[in-house]
Amino acid sequence: MRGKEGSRMKERTKERTRIIYKLRIFDRKQNRLIGTLVDITPAGIMIIGRNELEENIELSLRMDMPRNVTEGGQIDFAARCQWCRKNEPGNYFAMGFQFLGLHAKDKATISDLIVNFCQENGEGDYACEMNPELP
Repeated sequence: MRGKEGSRMKERTKERTRIIYKLRIFDRKQNRLIGTLVDITPAGIMIIGRNELEENIELSLRMDMPRNVTEGGQIDFAARCQWCRKNEPGNYFAMGFQFLGLHAKDKATISDLIVNFCQENGEGDYACEMNPELP
């Protein structure tokens, strides 16, 4: 079930961006919480959740957005779980997802989220005020 993060890390072509809001990610088909967004790139997201997911599983997801982005709406998208590993300490799992076929409008919303709601730390990374604990 657990992916080989090391090989996936070599495949990453975009810098991760940490988000300053606590955004929740849901499985649309089962209407259940998958976890909380930790960081984001134009190509995918990392989530912290309570349950382990299978590597390569494709899910229909929903990300609830802050009110000042998409007026408090949501983004519905498909994504593939690229890796999943136990997040120490604690009983949580970190999961990396790749977006699959985002609509142009959703790509623009994600770009807006990255540009306007993240803080650069001067080293090519983005600092995050968000605590990735689950709600």
